[in-house]
Amino acid sequence: MIYIRNIVDLMTNPILDILMFFVGLTVSSLISTLLQLILVKPFKCKMNYVEVFGFRYVRLDTGKWEYRGHRVKAGFQAETLIDLKAFPEGNYGAAMAYENGLIVTTTVLHMIISIVIFAVCLHGGYFIGPEFLAAIVFLTGLWTLICAGVRSGVAIAVLVKSNSKNTLGGYSVRARNMLRANIPFENIDLKSVRELNFPKVWDSEKITYFPLYFAYLDATGKTELMPEAVNDIEAVLKPLDRSAPALITMFYLVYYYSYYNMVPAKAKEYYHRIGDNISKDMDSDSMCVKGFYELNCFGNVEKAKEFAASAVAKLDDMKSPPEREYWKKNIAKLNNSINYFRG
Repeated sequence: MIYIRNIVDLMTNPILDILMFFVGLTVSSLISTLLQLILVKPFKCKMNYVEVFGFRYVRLDTGKWEYRGHRVKAGFQAETLIDLKAFPEGNYGAAMAYENGLIVTTTVLHMIISIVIFAVCLHGGYFIGPEFLAAIVFLTGLWTLICAGVRSGVAIAVLVKSNSKNTLGGYSVRARNMLRANIPFENIDLKSVRELNFPKVWDSEKITYFPLYFAYLDATGKTELMPEAVNDIEAVLKPLDRSAPALITMFYLVYYYSYYNMVPAKAKEYYHRIGDNISKDMDSDSMCVKGFYELNCFGNVEKAKEFAASAVAKLDDMKSPPEREYWKKNIAKLNNSINYFRG
């Protein structure tokens, strides 16, 4: 028997609608994550992390994957980074072009696949016998397409923002490219968000920009501007935000509250919010910050010494000369703090 029904009849159960939204979200996020995993190498990028229903796995420089904790979250998520090893000549304009190409390609393919899935599920909604099963099939396709449309809209908006000369996102990208081009912090002359006064600044842009601006203030000795920058960023940080920019921002807040403005309760709060992403991180910058944290929040001099020694040992692994020099100075500050620590 051929079934041809009114599609509206398949959307009359609100509980089923909500449940199928999560199914569609899961399918859409899985498609996006798989596309990133497949296309990351051709576009000269590398995986940073993958999340599976909140379980985060970070890809180390060795190529191995390491579990980095869990948060309550539906679906899949992946983050890619530019593989600087693929651009030894320092052509960061080309690097950004490849990264943008990855975003555009995955977005277009994601939409095409979602449209195909929706078309198949729409056909099923018309012709599958049991109406309940038909509703499940149709709503899966519908929510998959809607979620893909939302993701595509966000991706396009972020891409436009990050490449614009009149947005904080574009300003951040240009500043980061200057560091990648080995221009030291002292020669970049970054401004505060308030001073830049860009129209319609997103909170996500502020969070992405904060680590750059804070490191600039630290490297240039403009520490009197730190409290305002910290207060402004704390006003927009969300308690459950564990995106890469938010984790990096909280990393610098641990540093700030463990050294410049010693408030152990605040340092511990941000340290625990970062979780395994800092406790298991063996890079030089993390070792340095953990040294300040152990010294000034717990008075653990010996542990601080161990972290300082590890930070020195890992310093040459940092790819960017300006950042390497910046953390070399911070390690010196840590050792100085250890030598003069009185408890």
